[in-house]
Amino acid sequence: MEITGQSNLNAAMLDAVARAALGKATCGVSVGGGSSRIHLMNHNLPEQQRASDLLNQFGTLSHTADLTSMKVGEADPVVRCADERIAADSQLAYLLLRDDEVIAQGKLAVIAGQASLTLSALDVGLHDVFLYQLAGHFASGSLRIRVDAP
Repeated sequence: MEITGQSNLNAAMLDAVARAALGKATCGVSVGGGSSRIHLMNHNLPEQQRASDLLNQFGTLSHTADLTSMKVGEADPVVRCADERIAADSQLAYLLLRDDEVIAQGKLAVIAGQASLTLSALDVGLHDVFLYQLAGHFASGSLRIRVDAP
């Protein structure tokens, strides 16, 4: 069984949120041909709805970075999320990619409806920061930070 979205999403990001939202119910994701798909193990309606919500909420979580372009050695950028949808959450998950390769992942505490992540000692490259909810509609969002040589 597959649930299909309308656009090509980042496969690593989609896989991370699908596994958080669906656990063992998902057997993977695929991206290409103008759409993104979450592959489910069975035809369970609640899991289908959760997968559909996940695709519909992909890219809707608002967050910012104090730097989106920098040189190696400059101040560490801080990513902040204060989206109203995380007000009742206790944690957000994050995924950090450099040039489309996962280099870090983890969880952030949500305190008073806000979460922040300091990115230390970034190397040269394009860094995509992906935040996503671990409950609710599994809203997610990403932003890009470009790091150039000094």
